[in-house]
Amino acid sequence: MSMQCALERTMVRVRKDANVTEQRKSEEQEREYGEGNYKAAREYQEAVSKTAGTKKSERAAKEAKQALEDPETRRELEEAERIGKDRAAGNE
Repeated sequence: MSMQCALERTMVRVRKDANVTEQRKSEEQEREYGEGNYKAAREYQEAVSKTAGTKKSERAAKEAKQALEDPETRRELEEAERIGKDRAAGNE
C-alpha cells in the first residue's frame, strides 16, 4: 500500500469520526433542549428552592397581598394582566 493511499484512508476515517462526534453532540443538544428540558427544569427547581421561604420572598408576598387590598392598585394590576395576556395571545 502506498503512503498516499494510507494517508487517504486515514483522512476518511478521521472525517467519519468527526461526523459521528458531531452527530452525537447534536443528539445530546436535542435531548437537552426540547419538550423535556431536564437541565432547565433542574436549574429552575434549584433557584426556586433557594428563594422559597427566604425573608425576601416573604416580604414580596406580603407587599403583593397589600397591593391587592388597595382598590386602585388592584385595578391597575388587573389591567396590566389583561394587556399582558392579550399580547401573549397576539391581540395587541
